Amino acid sequence: MDLLIPKNINKDRVLKYVQGENNPDNILAIIDKVLPKVLDASKPKATTFSCDYIPDELILGEDIKKHLSGCCGVLLFAVTLGTEVDKLIRKMQFESVLDQVVCDAVSSVLIEEISESFEEDLKKEYLSKGLYLTSSYASGYGDYPLSTLSFQLKILDAHRKIGVALTNSGLMSPRKSICVVLGVSKSPVKGFRAGCEHCVKNLDCKLRKEGKTCVR
Repeated sequence: MDLLIPKNINKDRVLKYVQGENNPDNILAIIDKVLPKVLDASKPKATTFSCDYIPDELILGEDIKKHLSGCCGVLLFAVTLGTEVDKLIRKMQFESVLDQVVCDAVSSVLIEEISESFEEDLKKEYLSKGLYLTSSYASGYGDYPLSTLSFQLKILDAHRKIGVALTNSGLMSPRKSICVVLGVSKSPVKGFRAGCEHCVKNLDCKLRKEGKTCVR
């Protein structure tokens, strides 16, 4: 399904991505320059899959077990900005390295905010049926391995439906894509958000070394 493109994004989130808080005026000017190009290149699409049980292939690691505790089923969705955004980011390197970095960050924030909006719409849809969703959980969170992406994209039929596939290195292509798992319950649930101590990037996380976190 096609998704609506927002007219703007949270620029503070972009500044956080590029660590531009100390020189915001310069970075904000570049954001204003590249954002229209990113919006124009974006062709956001989404696909979903749901079932009234929890597939064993999804339950790898302790954190996802905690996240889906009390749930009777799962909902998966994948969203993407499409291939043209990837092409735009590569093209920006010929203007300047900083422009490319900011363009990449703008694209990341855009796909995150589109995903968050889509998730909220799904929660409202399920609530109207008397069902509740946990927060979303993605491969790479806590001890949830990236290897689970292969099964997720397969049952979503993501390659055929929205053009999202895995590269040989196990990453999604197009790059600006998100795939998540949510638990479905008949009673209110929140799920489990893994902390830094469980994260696979625990030892070499740049944000953690600066006393920051990626959890919003």
